Amino acid sequence: KGLEVRQRDEQRLKAAKEIVAKGGILDPHELNMLAFLFQHGDTLDDYKQALSLATQAVEAGLLPQDSLIPQATDRLMIQEQLDNSVPLNELKQKYGTQTMFDESGKPIKPSLDGTATKEEFKKFCINQ
Repeated sequence: KGLEVRQRDEQRLKAAKEIVAKGGILDPHELNMLAFLFQHGDTLDDYKQALSLATQAVEAGLLPQDSLIPQATDRLMIQEQLDNSVPLNELKQKYGTQTMFDESGKPIKPSLDGTATKEEFKKFCINQ
């Protein structure tokens, strides 16, 4: 079953890439849904695209608290650190939206890096 889900996710991401490549997406909710698909991709480029689309969605009128900006920011930050061989227990994130799992399946919540302001947490409706 996991393989079936993975294959569907890959198909959805491929379709999302085709939609983005065509351009012309102006609806903030569509941009945010595309961001969601890229957010669940596998690569640094997918996560960068997720953050870009989420940001465009807010610029097009989506309320910040409805956007994926915090999640995409944290996912991108964590992947950049993983790509640079930062150990799981040393990972940092900006908003605290991501949880990782170690080899045994134990959840690890990377700590905050201290760069998000109280205003940002409020804007995105993130309780701290």
